[in-house]
Amino acid sequence: MTRTPVLIVGGGPVGLTLALELAWHGVASTVLERRTEVDPLRPRAKTTNVRSMEHFRRLGLAPAIRAAAPLKPDWNQRATVCTSFNGVEIATFANIFAIGPDRDDRFAEGGQQITQPLLEDVLREAASANPLVTFLVGVTATSVSQDAGGVSATYDDASGNSILIDADYAVGADGAGSITRRAADIEMDHGMQLPTNVSVTFRLPGLDAHTTFPTALHYWVVNATTQGVLIRLDPTETYSGTVAGVSDPDTDPQALIERLTGFGVEAEILATDVWAARITVADRYSHGRIFLAGDAAHQNPPWGGHGFNTGIGDAVNLGWKLAATLNGWGGEHLLPSYEPERRPIAEQTIAVAAGNMRAISQTVLDGLTGDSELSGPNAGAIREEVRAAKDSEFHSLGLVLGYRYDDSPITVGGDASASAEPADSVNYSPSWTPGGRMPHRWLSDGSSVYDLLGSGFTLFTPLGTDASGFVDAASARGVPLAVHDGLDPELVPLPFLVRSDGHIAWRAADGDPGRVLDLVRGSVLPTETENL
Repeated sequence: MTRTPVLIVGGGPVGLTLALELAWHGVASTVLERRTEVDPLRPRAKTTNVRSMEHFRRLGLAPAIRAAAPLKPDWNQRATVCTSFNGVEIATFANIFAIGPDRDDRFAEGGQQITQPLLEDVLREAASANPLVTFLVGVTATSVSQDAGGVSATYDDASGNSILIDADYAVGADGAGSITRRAADIEMDHGMQLPTNVSVTFRLPGLDAHTTFPTALHYWVVNATTQGVLIRLDPTETYSGTVAGVSDPDTDPQALIERLTGFGVEAEILATDVWAARITVADRYSHGRIFLAGDAAHQNPPWGGHGFNTGIGDAVNLGWKLAATLNGWGGEHLLPSYEPERRPIAEQTIAVAAGNMRAISQTVLDGLTGDSELSGPNAGAIREEVRAAKDSEFHSLGLVLGYRYDDSPITVGGDASASAEPADSVNYSPSWTPGGRMPHRWLSDGSSVYDLLGSGFTLFTPLGTDASGFVDAASARGVPLAVHDGLDPELVPLPFLVRSDGHIAWRAADGDPGRVLDLVRGSVLPTETENL
């Protein structure tokens, strides 16, 4: 029998990010992953968004992720909607997913186009090299159980031996069919039944010669018979093509590619996947000492690239709370705050993704049926409707950066009547409301204000403010506290506390330091009127 503070079932991006987050806080974990290797021919998720890249920056992984990506941020940042690859351009979108090489005042890291297998390789290497992470591959979890004192699990190793492992806590990051979720007796319905899609990974050098469009990362194909997308996996020859609503999943993949290109091709087929998106959220995110993260907790359509990134947010949120609890300074209400913080974000993200999935109206499809060359009197209206419908697919900083944990029991000083849903999922407006992501600033030395965040809480104060009360209260409670005094009057007009995940925990002109720290670490619950 072996023992670990945290057992993570599932070593995909979410499980590995959780393990690395725990290690950043000095907590050991064991990750069980059945796959010995990552399949490079099934790209799955393809965009790591701004918020995830900010998290990876803090973990020291952003440079490695960018180095592993064949498509560098300065290569291209466009998406084109067209009738086919060699057809008519309908609309083009620039600066998609906030990908780009230039420094932006709104965030510390831009988005990165990279396939999930390549990202997983970076995370696997980091986890394998970290002394606080025990990363076991080729093993299959067979049971998970718990009692008041901890969690026990069994797994079969590569030789078929059954191994018992004990832990203080377990996290199911083991996907839609999660054994951990079933073991915790948490229900998840089958969700909305959605059409079958077929994705084909293929190699086709010279494809660019067959279009008059500017080079793009994504080519979204919309015509009377086909809706789908061609996504570049490298600058010259490798693509992922997806055709939505395929009635016969055994359709020749070459024929599916030709529906997207608009002409006959001889592509090298690398892989084919048949899949259907799901829209569902687990009834609970935890039960006792067992927690869920990523697809084990929620599943949504991939349109907009939010699903995998939402799971990264789960891992970071849960990771610091497990670490604080195991390190002895997290209160009894800290871990229970995981669900009220993350569940509304999953629901909100699912709603946006589902809207993206339904973006092309029947009016547009009917118009393209009668005017496939977009030369008729309604061409302008069709282009404008597509442009308006698809914009949120490619520009969603309001959703990615603007969400807040308004229902959280561990944020203080916010507006209890405010909605967790951002007013605009497309356009991002920085907010100082507790529960939201701290607005970003670049510092005079070229670093990001996010680079100052410590492993516990970070206190930012106006110039000359006496922070000794917070320092003393944190020391008495064993709470890690970093203090930064007067960096920028615009950045720090009032004192505020920031969690290691970058969310504001408290902001006010004054407050009792001990009481504030007890609230934000989950040691006590706020009263109905408390607004420190």
